[in-house]
Amino acid sequence: MAKTDVPTEVVNEATEVVVKTVKSKDAKQVIYLGPNSAELGLTTGTVYIDGIPAVVGEDKAMLRLLFVPINKIAEAQQELATEGTAMNAACLEFKRGGRR
Repeated sequence: MAKTDVPTEVVNEATEVVVKTVKSKDAKQVIYLGPNSAELGLTTGTVYIDGIPAVVGEDKAMLRLLFVPINKIAEAQQELATEGTAMNAACLEFKRGGRR
């Protein structure tokens, strides 16, 4: 039985390496969940593979809330739909013409 345990451990180690690789790749990928903006070239549901685009500068903190890691889409959509949350407020402000 000792021989059976060794391959199991190796498989687990290989799986852990793959999971870590996927997580680090996903960390940079974000999806934009806010409203469309022709002015900034933003479209709802667009995935950006290298993080938040440069057009959304550091000074646009509220708008940056609408970019979420792709592995957090479900939680973000729920927060976006919940009145009073930061994401909901950011989306509403952006729709009203706020560009912060």
